[in-house]
Amino acid sequence: MKLYKVVGTSFIAISLLGLFGCENTSSSSQTQNNNSTAENHESQNTDQSQQDKTSQASGKSTNGVQSTQNSGSNQSSGNDQTGSTNQKTPPKTKQEALNNIAMQLKTKVPLMMPKNVPVDAGKYLTATTTSQAWYYQIKLYESDIPVNINSQDAAKGTLIATVEGTEYKDIASAEKAINGYTQADISQNSIDLGQGIKGTMDGATGHSYILWNEGRWSINVDSPNDPTYQNKIYPNGLKLAQKIVAYLNDHTLPAPQKNGVITIRNWQQEPETTIEWQYHEMTYQITSPDPIKALEVATH
Repeated sequence: MKLYKVVGTSFIAISLLGLFGCENTSSSSQTQNNNSTAENHESQNTDQSQQDKTSQASGKSTNGVQSTQNSGSNQSSGNDQTGSTNQKTPPKTKQEALNNIAMQLKTKVPLMMPKNVPVDAGKYLTATTTSQAWYYQIKLYESDIPVNINSQDAAKGTLIATVEGTEYKDIASAEKAINGYTQADISQNSIDLGQGIKGTMDGATGHSYILWNEGRWSINVDSPNDPTYQNKIYPNGLKLAQKIVAYLNDHTLPAPQKNGVITIRNWQQEPETTIEWQYHEMTYQITSPDPIKALEVATH
């Protein structure tokens, strides 16, 4: 009987030792896992902190509002991005081209996509794009044949207009980025531009300036007095201003949060029209050699 008691006691002791030994091993393993998880969290927090510092140093916010036109799959990490050219077939219609352009943009900011782009009959719309988390640029081209967006042949077409969007760190910074808004004093040098719109006309050193306001917009046309330098498409600055007023009577410009500015250099050499406005932290800009084409891209 004593022998049985000894054997039984030893068996119980061994069983208990095995049980507690397993628990200690499991506890040790759990501790290691917890330590590993904590290290991973710390590493992730460090990486996020570094990204935040980089964002603050650039002066740009990476927390842009996502546009309904801009899918989450198109959001980038903030590095320079040029859209890929993995489209199966070149777009044959303007709407197909605009859809493909939006898909190529990798940005977090709300997109201002043109609803209409002037393309001559028998021509095709294509584009090149550049985008970052806080910025995007679209160069719209007209081509003789269908061409994929961002292909090498896209930039060989005729430039129609450039569309850009930039996000600033706050609304005040975005407002400051819009320069040149002027309120026309129609009590002096007043001219009739049609559609019930009046503006002013002034001259200085070979220039003729026509200025007027529509809503929150300031519009300025700079034309040369010397016929040698006149724009061959729009040789008369006054008639161009009246043409613009008539066009805007039937079409709507975007609504700036505060002000918008349209500046038109109506010269034969380096003609350029710039349309720019601010909305919250965003500024948008459209440039084109042709003022009417610029307006067609900007309006709806």
